[in-house]
Amino acid sequence: MPPEPPGAVREVLDRAFPGGVDAVLHEVSEEPIAAGTVAQVHRARLPGGEPVAVKVLRTGVTEDLCADFALLSALAAAAERMSRRARVLNLRGLVSELRGLLLSQTDLTHEARNYRRFAREFGGDDTVRIPRVYSELTTREVLVTELVEEVDPYDVARVALHPATMAKRIDDLVDRMVFLSGLCHADLHPGNFFWTPEGRIVLVDLGLVHQLSKEERQHLLAFYSAVLDGFDEFAAAYVLRHLTIVAGAVDGAPIPAGAYEDVSAVVRADWTEAGGRPAFSRTFMDLLQVLGRHGLQLRHRYSRLFLTLATVEGYEYSLDPDFDVLENARRKRVEQAEYVGIPPGGRRPRLPGVRHLLHGPVRRGGRPAAGLDRP
Repeated sequence: MPPEPPGAVREVLDRAFPGGVDAVLHEVSEEPIAAGTVAQVHRARLPGGEPVAVKVLRTGVTEDLCADFALLSALAAAAERMSRRARVLNLRGLVSELRGLLLSQTDLTHEARNYRRFAREFGGDDTVRIPRVYSELTTREVLVTELVEEVDPYDVARVALHPATMAKRIDDLVDRMVFLSGLCHADLHPGNFFWTPEGRIVLVDLGLVHQLSKEERQHLLAFYSAVLDGFDEFAAAYVLRHLTIVAGAVDGAPIPAGAYEDVSAVVRADWTEAGGRPAFSRTFMDLLQVLGRHGLQLRHRYSRLFLTLATVEGYEYSLDPDFDVLENARRKRVEQAEYVGIPPGGRRPRLPGVRHLLHGPVRRGGRPAAGLDRP
């Protein structure tokens, strides 16, 4: 984004520090080192000489976001009336959630709390580095953190790791966030993370964060574990049971007939038969098409997560075109016991088991038992 004028930045900084910015920060760079929609970042030094990154909120950004989202909400409602894909995506739900997330970014004390949460979560991990936050210098409009001299994510020659190892390290980080901690960077593109020369991943711009509940993590882990073990039918049934809803209906409405076979085909083609290179982006689009045909939609929290994972996978494959996501997960299951096999046993579950998952106990003749026809 184009940078704010230096005078506007100086005004925000002087307002943030009652004694004036010069009393607490020295050598504030006039040109930002990064400029985004909500804020921009400048180099500076503390009185003791330590280099810091100073994030400064853009003037009037809260009012601009509120106006933009009023328009976006109206467009999303119109799109859902006209487009099956927009309904499947639960576009209005996504816009509403994104509005809350972006407005939370206009209070930089919220981002400071996220830095501290990530520091607690990854404090013992020598593959990840979270810059220190100077809480005493952070206000709603200004965030001051440690300045880490980075290596650009695509400048792999400057990192003391093989690119294939870098891809594994990124994949391990994403799995830890999604399956274990539930604390996920929601905007994990190359630009919001970088590397140290020795190969640690540095996470920055932590204003947008997913917080997955234990139940959501369990659902994702069950799906992923089923894929790892080749249980396509179980994985497809699990998607329908826990990750989707009937568009416009009360939560828990029956899944339409035929959806199971179509979702199974997506899982089989995009995951089991993908040669170790499943594509979240392709799966996301394929699922939208299938769900749209059956009047279903992804729960919006999972839509957000799919979009995050699709961003990361492109970077992993750019590092190592032969990177095998599924084999990396199987390796971790053996070495770190990170995944569990679902369902147990060495035999692929048959259709009655899948129907039980979708509709509850099944009577003879294939009809659901009375009162148990809802998933």
